Amino acid sequence: MSTRKPSNNNNNRQRQRGGGGNQQRTKAKATKAVDLWRPVPAAPVPDDITPAADPTAVLRSLGNPPLAGQGTMADRHFALVIARAAGVATALAAAADLLSLPDQV
Repeated sequence: MSTRKPSNNNNNRQRQRGGGGNQQRTKAKATKAVDLWRPVPAAPVPDDITPAADPTAVLRSLGNPPLAGQGTMADRHFALVIARAAGVATALAAAADLLSLPDQV
């Protein structure tokens, strides 16, 4: 039967000594507790929101997307998504009584 020499591996030495420094990490400074339910100052009232006359203007200014043979179709789909998002934003502004109507401008 052959006798096995202990390896010169650093991990074996750390195991023999008790973990190699993990004790110092667990004794780190305790973090200060934060009160999550503390009162916060009220948010300022936002300005009235005016809907964009043409929500797809920025998209059109960029030109067609660089998709080989699919640019025009992708441009249409992007425009539909932007128009829908603008409609939802307008509806949310109206629901929050923040919508600035054209006669109020």
